[in-house]
Amino acid sequence: MRYIGEKCPLCGLEFTEKDDIVVCPECGTPSHRECYKNNNGCINKSLHGTGFEWKQSEIKSNSQELKRCPNCGAENSDENAHCFRCGALLDNHTESASDFSQEQRDESEPVFGSMPFPGGFVSTRIDDSTELDGVTVGELSEYVGTNKLYFLANFMRFGKYGSKFSINLTAFLFPYYYFFYRKMYLFGAVFLLADFLCGIPQMLVYLPETAKSLGITVLSTADFAFVDSSWFVGIASAASLVSYAMMFIGGVFANYLYYRQAVHDIKEIKSETKVQTGYREAIAQKGGTSWKLVAAAIAAYVILSWAGMLLMMMIF
Repeated sequence: MRYIGEKCPLCGLEFTEKDDIVVCPECGTPSHRECYKNNNGCINKSLHGTGFEWKQSEIKSNSQELKRCPNCGAENSDENAHCFRCGALLDNHTESASDFSQEQRDESEPVFGSMPFPGGFVSTRIDDSTELDGVTVGELSEYVGTNKLYFLANFMRFGKYGSKFSINLTAFLFPYYYFFYRKMYLFGAVFLLADFLCGIPQMLVYLPETAKSLGITVLSTADFAFVDSSWFVGIASAASLVSYAMMFIGGVFANYLYYRQAVHDIKEIKSETKVQTGYREAIAQKGGTSWKLVAAAIAAYVILSWAGMLLMMMIF
């Protein structure tokens, strides 16, 4: 595979034989499939249609004058007008590779490159010791457990650039299930209860039919004539709006809320754990994911719904 040894322009990590690599059909830029998916396409899509084509690295020896790309940090030949890696336009200023610290030139250093921020893409080098709000990237990585690349990229935006917004489709569609999946108990419980309360008007509309299907004949449709009244329709509409607002909050702020909880939990564990050699295991156990909590949330919602219907049947 001719891409082995090259670096993904989106995350900055070198391609290996085990990597799942996707190549842009427009310009030939290679990326990790996960990076390509998270970026919604090629990093060089703004250059599509201009004749730009990705080319394999052809860096000269360190004694030659090199241009460092302002976008991804790659060292380019002085003859290049565009960065060989990301396609960004290079200025006329040249710097020797020796002008940069050994830490910046360390090829083994983990890199998250070309992350989207307001105003364009920012290339940011990080490693396990990089600190965000009093905790390290390595500790956050242990806490997250799965899908680290996605979360750490967002955490960098939150911790370094003050952003609070991101898109999480799963949290948008199933907010309280997602919160329980990520062990965010308080948010999960609040969203589950709010969703149940917002569903009560709809439950009242179908209560007579539900009772009839269960063989309960004490309820009649006439007893629920109020569901056609203007005040009840207004309440039902307001409940629907609240439900949509919850979905929006979950979809836009779930990652930030998760970041804040991760920072809080890690700091708490570090302050309580006397033996520092084992605190990482405690962080991993505190974080991660739990399908058992999702199943418990589903069961709780079903029990709550049936209990609510039975209570309303007794009241009416």
